[in-house]
Amino acid sequence: MLPEEDILSVGSDTVKNFNCSYLVDDSIRTSDYDLFLGSYLDPVFGQVKADIYAPIYFDTPVIDKTGTYEITSVQLLLIDSSYQYGKKVAQDIDLYEFKDAIDTNYYAKLTFNPTETFISALTLDTTLSESEADTLEYTFSGDFVTRIKDFIASSSYNDSLDPIVINKEFMKVFKGLHFAPRSSDAFIEKIMDIQIRVKANVCSSDGDCKEVNQYMYIANYIDRDSMVYFHPLNSFTLEHPSALKGNEGKEYQDKVYLQSMKGYKARIRMNDLDKWRDTQKVVINSAKLVVPIETDDYAPVEIIEFAVDDEATYSAIESQELQGASQYSIYITSFVKNFIKSDKSASDYKFELRVPDNNMKVNRSIIKANDIYLQITYTKYK
Repeated sequence: MLPEEDILSVGSDTVKNFNCSYLVDDSIRTSDYDLFLGSYLDPVFGQVKADIYAPIYFDTPVIDKTGTYEITSVQLLLIDSSYQYGKKVAQDIDLYEFKDAIDTNYYAKLTFNPTETFISALTLDTTLSESEADTLEYTFSGDFVTRIKDFIASSSYNDSLDPIVINKEFMKVFKGLHFAPRSSDAFIEKIMDIQIRVKANVCSSDGDCKEVNQYMYIANYIDRDSMVYFHPLNSFTLEHPSALKGNEGKEYQDKVYLQSMKGYKARIRMNDLDKWRDTQKVVINSAKLVVPIETDDYAPVEIIEFAVDDEATYSAIESQELQGASQYSIYITSFVKNFIKSDKSASDYKFELRVPDNNMKVNRSIIKANDIYLQITYTKYK
């Protein structure tokens, strides 16, 4: 029950006058599943390029060598590749075999410059819609096939049925495949899986013959002895055009940016929030940050996360919504409540937005910084 002299009312206020800037972000998608391949020229962000370095490992052996066998083909399969965005054109991809192992330092630095042997040029031709997928097949020849045959003929292949044991030996002679985009302005493709399929005719000692498929997959396991991780490296190269780099970190920008894959993050200072500290008998019900973005032919960032101050850990926003690819509605009620209780000035806070490092898409958003506002609803006692 309220005392008779108290009056309860609900109101709202709009806070504007934000200082906005942007910085290069060092976040990166760390998923071991979907991989991105290709290159395109973004009209704002310049060159975006995605290479794949894929260690390959044997599945459980299926070629029975107690009778006779003949390997008839060794094929590469790029499974369920699907267009992300860019131009609907053919794209040239150079295929290499790399000779150096990927260690944990490369996963951390996301760069890798191994000794390589060129195998062939491939062509990805994306005439499909975003909801469709395709599989590219390529048949190996020459030394690559000879070495695969030699390994299968060796005792290392089926002395054990444990793929970990087999691949410990296989990794000594075969480190993996590098898929390198050669086209500069094409598209980004999502690759769901990469396989090598070895086809063989196998005949038992009593003359029964059949065709079998021995598969090799993208390595995604831990060597139990060395505890070394084997999984693909998706290496991203972003141009960071000079026009953007020249204004990096500078405040009062009319546009700021969110970009995945070691792209950009946005920083916002909420100067006019200080007046709320002097407000008496007010309970904050909600605080919604509205962030308008430009709409164009490129996919906007769907999910973002935030940190307050440089020392803070990035975390999920209480709730958010991308509305019609034109603005974000981001609820930061806890931040505003905690700010009112603190003794800091709003200008001391660095409120940062970035793309999560487990982001599964190549995308970016251009934020219209001058149009950002904070909508606060509150309950007031008089």
